[in-house]
Amino acid sequence: GSLNASQNPLVLIDGQPGNMDLINPTDVESVSVLKDAASCAIYGSRGSNGVILITTKSGKDTGGKISLNYTGTTGFAEPTKLFDVISNTADDMEMINMIQNNSGLPSLYTQQRIDEWRVRSQTDPILYPNTNWWDAVLQPGIIQNHNLSARGGNEKIGFYTSLGYLNNNGIIDNTGYERFTFRNNLTYKINDWLKLGSNITALFGNHDAANADVIFQYWDATSPSMLPRHPDGRYGGAMSGGGEAQSNNIVKIIETSLGESFDQQYTGKLFATLNPVKGLEINGSYFTDFFNNDGWASTRPENNWDFQTETIIGIDVTTLPLAVSSFYAKRRRTVTDLFANYTLSIGRHKVVTLFGYNQEYYKQNNFNATKKYLYSLDIPVLDAATKEPQANGTASDFAMRSYFGRVNYDFAGKYLLEANFRYDGSSKFSPDNRWGFFPSFSAGWRISEEAFWSSLEDKINSLKLRASWGQLGNNGIGNYEWQSVYSANNHSFNGSIVQGLSPNAIANSDITWETTDVLNVGTDFTLFKKVSVTLDYYNKYTHGILASIPIPFVNGGLTAPTMNSAEIRNSGIEAYISYDTKIRDLTINLSLNGSYNKNEIVKYKDNYIEPHGVGAWTEGVPVGTYWVREIDHIVQDKSEIDALISEGWTFNPSTPGPGDFLYKDVNNDKIIDDNDRVLKGNPIPKFTYGSTLNFGYKGFDLYAVFNGVSGWDKYLSGSLFANQLRVD
Repeated sequence: GSLNASQNPLVLIDGQPGNMDLINPTDVESVSVLKDAASCAIYGSRGSNGVILITTKSGKDTGGKISLNYTGTTGFAEPTKLFDVISNTADDMEMINMIQNNSGLPSLYTQQRIDEWRVRSQTDPILYPNTNWWDAVLQPGIIQNHNLSARGGNEKIGFYTSLGYLNNNGIIDNTGYERFTFRNNLTYKINDWLKLGSNITALFGNHDAANADVIFQYWDATSPSMLPRHPDGRYGGAMSGGGEAQSNNIVKIIETSLGESFDQQYTGKLFATLNPVKGLEINGSYFTDFFNNDGWASTRPENNWDFQTETIIGIDVTTLPLAVSSFYAKRRRTVTDLFANYTLSIGRHKVVTLFGYNQEYYKQNNFNATKKYLYSLDIPVLDAATKEPQANGTASDFAMRSYFGRVNYDFAGKYLLEANFRYDGSSKFSPDNRWGFFPSFSAGWRISEEAFWSSLEDKINSLKLRASWGQLGNNGIGNYEWQSVYSANNHSFNGSIVQGLSPNAIANSDITWETTDVLNVGTDFTLFKKVSVTLDYYNKYTHGILASIPIPFVNGGLTAPTMNSAEIRNSGIEAYISYDTKIRDLTINLSLNGSYNKNEIVKYKDNYIEPHGVGAWTEGVPVGTYWVREIDHIVQDKSEIDALISEGWTFNPSTPGPGDFLYKDVNNDKIIDDNDRVLKGNPIPKFTYGSTLNFGYKGFDLYAVFNGVSGWDKYLSGSLFANQLRVD
């Protein structure tokens, strides 16, 4: 539900749901962003977090001529800021000894060993390496992007066809991605009252075997005393001793990861537009989207060597059976749309009506299997392995059906009124709670069109006031949370372990749509025909939020039921200002934008503070506000802690020592524990801002973009940040 700190907006590509990461940027004609309730309501439940409209290029009437266009770029990628790592093994050993001693534990390295490494590493980098893992792992990444398109048409037919190729080999070896894309947009005007069209796309992608996220997880346990790879091709292990023998050789992990992952996506949209009588337009379309991902994975067995002793570290992995995994995932979406527009103009009055129907079905399947004792890595298929098969697979689906309408009234271009409604049904709710009705209303007044404005027209060229209110529904939960779902689990039966079925969660058939009420008030005006300004105030109140309510463990570890249980408010202001001018051959465009947002949990279990990771949910604070202990200082001497203990202080879960944090006793009970945690920080940015600069002179352009956030606190967690905190 919306209690999560952020949710993604709905992305529509040519009117259909899609992923903008998978679209060829050169195919894009325009992008629009919708945020207020009046403009988003017509798009239904998925529009509750905003809508991004992407329109791709279509054919043009060029008198039968065809225009060809090629664009190609080649660039380099490399990290611009890296945290420092300890690459000197002697320094690393000294620091580990210091950590041990500060914790009251014996040193892991003798001074003789440290001195030996410091001297010998200067002349023998193979047996006494000082490995900088950034240098060992990173490489300059090369990115190529090539696009060829054809566009043309006449008064009857128009087409746009494109081919795209992307190759990004990554800044880490074996993590590259290659992609081919194809698009064909076609429209055909049969006669004055019928137009047909189709949008066809295809995508083929290939991922290399290594995973950058996994690599950084392994990074947490490595050592500079490890030679990544010997000149003879063998991989090294940690040679400093001191319990580091099982450290990870990241280069080995990268280079021995085998496999391929293939993406295939096909989309097709067929549509027709009819104009049977003047003012009436009927549109119908059928859209389908197939996405398949398949591949295999394995690991080439390679040992870690101690080159000082010429021995294998740990088990000889080349004696273990080879394993191979095969995986397959399929996603299918079908969407049917039918809607009609009718426009009626009488004098200075204009009315536009829209009524329509939408239906969508989505299903995904996942399958993977593993077998051991693979005959050869040259035949990485399941049937080439002979023993210990394991397989699992899942499937899920959902359906939506919607009826929607809009009435728009315009009087003389001055007074604007609009009303929208949607009636949505979702399979994610039980039949008794499946449907929700969501209306919205908006009004606008173009004051600058009034006769009395003529005296101000040369200074304030245009001025518009507008306001809107609407309700948006959200069904952003799992597909089956209103039903009891079972999975295979081991059980004790008759003194033996047998496999049976058990429920995963406590179902709640009473859940229904969460609703967001959005109020928006704004103005648009232009000054001196050069400065354009847009100001908005919004108040977004979400109630009946779908969230899981924690339950006691006496329920057997079942996942808590989802309930319509919380209320959240987002309110703030947004501003945009742009300046356009031309000085002879110089054109200038400058723009600034900024926003302020306040997020607050209005209702959620009264004053109870509910932990969620490093944050908490409770009333009166933003979602995910950090719930942490505050640091008083770092303990310098054990005598300080001994003195506190003699005064009756206690510590939980452990007593700090030299080098540890001493946390604040917030509740003044001489007990430092989790009861001293405080709510602090802003997990959601309070301010966002940006600017664009565009200068043009006789065919030359200079374009720059700046953006940023403030009033935003981050809790550094995860393996990458753990490394940074450890070595700095």
